[in-house]
Amino acid sequence: MTNTSPSQIEISTTLPSLEYLPFPSPHPDITFFSRQFFADDLNEYLSFLNRPLLTFGKSNPAFDASNNKDRFQRILQSAFAHGVHIGFFQKREGKFEMVGEGGVHIPPKSGWPSIYWTSLNIEGKAGEINWKVVIPMQIQAFWWSIPRKNAQLRVESTSLLIDSRGKSQPVELLIFQGINDAQRMLPDFIEYEKSYRTSWGKIPISTTLPNLKHLHHSIPPSKRLTYRPLTLSDTQAFHSIRKQSGPMKASGSGNPDPDLEFSHRVLLRILTPGYHHFPFNIGIFLKGAQKGEEGEMIGYLGVHLGMTTLQRIGYILKEEYQGKGYGSEFLRAFVQYWSGLPRKQVSLLVDPSILDFPLADARVAERLEAQTETQNLPSQVILQKSGFRKVFTPSRRYFFWHRMMQ
Repeated sequence: MTNTSPSQIEISTTLPSLEYLPFPSPHPDITFFSRQFFADDLNEYLSFLNRPLLTFGKSNPAFDASNNKDRFQRILQSAFAHGVHIGFFQKREGKFEMVGEGGVHIPPKSGWPSIYWTSLNIEGKAGEINWKVVIPMQIQAFWWSIPRKNAQLRVESTSLLIDSRGKSQPVELLIFQGINDAQRMLPDFIEYEKSYRTSWGKIPISTTLPNLKHLHHSIPPSKRLTYRPLTLSDTQAFHSIRKQSGPMKASGSGNPDPDLEFSHRVLLRILTPGYHHFPFNIGIFLKGAQKGEEGEMIGYLGVHLGMTTLQRIGYILKEEYQGKGYGSEFLRAFVQYWSGLPRKQVSLLVDPSILDFPLADARVAERLEAQTETQNLPSQVILQKSGFRKVFTPSRRYFFWHRMMQ
């Protein structure tokens, strides 16, 4: 790292290699998808810009819709050429319409790449997609999926991430800046305590993950519970859990499902191969009166396996079965099963802000991750009883937890 001014330094870091950009393909969900802009989208884009919009981030370049001369070239030659620009489409009344756009802008001279997005400013119906959250999450996931190359960059010295030893590290960041009066509309995962900007840094690590070829979903029964993969025949029981506001809020899933049809669509997406990185979705059932008999479904558990994150679990338990030891019982049973699966060596890009090891470490022991709201004490107790420990988190709303896999 070399100094270029009292506030800026030149660093060796990484940036996406945009020469062979793997633009996202249409989403497998039948109701919405995201992709790069095509020439045929111009009229749709102009119509979108003339509707009531919510815009986040400074890097969305001004678009003069009154300029009728080669308007689409104006899009292509704008600051979008220094990053990525993605459109978001949702099926409404039988046809797809544009509901949002956004991307990442790479400044041509200095500074970190910055994320921005715009979405329709409309009051969505209960159970509809929350675009102010979905758009930045999908942009972020796509951005970190792009192959990297080495780069020299001039940035603010105060923007560098600090590792667990208190040392500055030139880890590549994706920042958000330019919060306006609508900051209360920002997604919960965006922090805006430090000069109204946030960073998502990713570092390469080598670790292990379960070999999914051996994933058979057969968790052995525990004292009071049995477990099996979810199927579409579980829709009614699935809805009986997701219609409860308390468990949905505590799990971070948001509002309860408005009706059975909505829960069915959620379950269908969960069970669709390739829809997401949740290959493991297990229903939690009471043991029946007779041996081998299955009782009521009281909750479910899923595991996220992505290439830009550690493996993360999420679970939800019915209100009437909370505080009775069921959570600790099923989580201990799952951890024992998960620990016994065959492993394979993998390379990941992970967020260093919630890790408890120096950023310079390349090889990292495998760990299972969880997340709870800071006010969700019952879930925190369950995690502690199952061998999880709380790690540093920059968030005011969430605690992050890790359990080492032996």
